[in-house]
Amino acid sequence: MPILMSLAYLATSIILLALCVFAYIRMTPYRELELVRAGNVAAALSLGGATLGLALPIGSSIFFTHSLNEMAVWATIGCAMQFILFFFMRKHSQDIQTGNVAVGTLLAFMSVATGLLVAMCIS
Repeated sequence: MPILMSLAYLATSIILLALCVFAYIRMTPYRELELVRAGNVAAALSLGGATLGLALPIGSSIFFTHSLNEMAVWATIGCAMQFILFFFMRKHSQDIQTGNVAVGTLLAFMSVATGLLVAMCIS
């Protein structure tokens, strides 16, 4: 049943993305969602870029892998790479909190680039 497998992949990918985004938000030293609600564009860019950077390997793994388990492994690798990127960029946490859009944009693009590289490594 191809439709059932498609639904299984969709549900799994949404759950994995939600878990990775939740873990990413918990990892940041500031309250990202509160900053976004307050209109902090830097925080919105940073979180949006991280979300896209997390989604790219998940999407690629759906296409290139042959099982839900393998997809989950690649999603975990993509998630770990985003955490490593943030670890190296955490010195800019204060800039995100103060709304430095340039730093938020840089972090967003670096997150997307990292996610894209991990996505392309899946084959």
